[in-house]
Amino acid sequence: YMRSQFKTWTSLGILNITAVSEAGVPTYGTPILLPGTVSLTFDNDQTSDPFYADGEAYFTPAGASSYTGTLENALFSKEVLKEIYNYVEDKNGNLLETTDAPFEFGMQFACDSDDGDVYFTYYRVSSNKPGLNLQTSESSATINPQSVSLTASPVTLADGTTKVIKGFATKEASNYSTYFTAITLPEKKSV
Repeated sequence: YMRSQFKTWTSLGILNITAVSEAGVPTYGTPILLPGTVSLTFDNDQTSDPFYADGEAYFTPAGASSYTGTLENALFSKEVLKEIYNYVEDKNGNLLETTDAPFEFGMQFACDSDDGDVYFTYYRVSSNKPGLNLQTSESSATINPQSVSLTASPVTLADGTTKVIKGFATKEASNYSTYFTAITLPEKKSV
């Protein structure tokens, strides 16, 4: 699917990664809906800088090694701040930002296309914590969404050799109706 075919997304959800095996295979927690999403971008961060040895290009990497992007949200919910960004709640119900790093998470969303919704998953995403962007009131309302930088990294499939960053499903996929109930790492199709 070409990016230009997509009109908008219909939902965005995140699932925190609760564990990662020594082989790099993540285990996911319970899905969390991320309401208020304003925009999401991911760009391939592919490097093609050659490694030189013996006076020549010895190795030139190819393929997608990661994606970087930005997520803008009207206001991150209390649940997302606690489950992903390591905030804690005090006895009065106040949220407190800890110095602990955010958890890695999987991210799923649906994009409306000419052929129906296409579902996407980024399997391993890391993020900085949301900042604060305030401005004085003016004669008209000004919305200042929160934004975070994202990095999507590869995960290793159960076969131990294949690494993937993202996947997508169209209505023909057998898991289309249950796609958003959990992130399940795919298994390669037998040839």
